[in-house]
Parts: sequence; C-alpha cells; structure tokens
Amino acid sequence: MKSLFVLESGFQADTGALEMNNTLFDRQAYVGLRSNNFGQLTFGRQYTSLFLGLANFMPAAYSVQYEPIGVVAGQNFRENNTVQYAAVAGPVTAIAHWSFGVGVTLPPTSPFSQQVMVGGNGEVPGRARLIRGMVRH
Repeated sequence: MKSLFVLESGFQADTGALEMNNTLFDRQAYVGLRSNNFGQLTFGRQYTSLFLGLANFMPAAYSVQYEPIGVVAGQNFRENNTVQYAAVAGPVTAIAHWSFGVGVTLPPTSPFSQQVMVGGNGEVPGRARLIRGMVRH
C-alpha cells in the first residue's frame, strides 16, 4: 500500500490572480491509497472518470477553443467531494467515481426547457443531508 496526494492550483500568468476566485487548489486536491493488487482509491477534488477515460484521445491536447472537450466531458470535468476508484487488469483500465455534490447548473438548451442541475446540488455547510449525488429535474 502507498499513500498519495495531489495539490494543483491554476493562476493567471499575467496578473497572478487565481483561476477560480476563493479557491486555492482549483485544479485538483485529493488524497488516496494505491495498491498494486487492489487499485487506487482517492478522495477530494479531481478529474471525472469520463474525462480521464477520454484524455488520451483528444487530438488538440485540451485546446478548448479547437475541440469540443466541454461537450464530450461535460461542463465540469473536475468535481469536488469525489470518491474515485481505478484499477488495471492487464490491458484493461476501469475507473469509476461518485461526487457528493458540485452544484453545477447547465443552461437551458431551448426556450421550452429548464435549467438542469448536474453533479449534485452542492455542499451546504452543516446540512449534510442536503448533499445529493444527482438532482432530478
């Protein structure tokens, strides 16, 4: 067994301002355990399973103005409060995650549709029962 942690922060190169206001480690911030026999289990803000699964197949290397990464991986390809498991068995890699709430709202796709909440309704301090993995619309 090995322990691991990752802390990544994004900032504006010209001003030094944080990419996300009030969030120091806005890219990734997680801890976890890794085993050669059982895989890896991590907890915290991290990339989603869909993004990690498609990451090696993005031809423009995440140049979001030239490729549809937002459409392919979703608006929020990093999620807070996430538990993620990854395991490798020969040539097959399996990744799964669950987020306990990120509070992302997608805009309506037509004048007749409603805004859709995805990834949970966000974290409410002191109100753990309000955190849900998915919200029906």
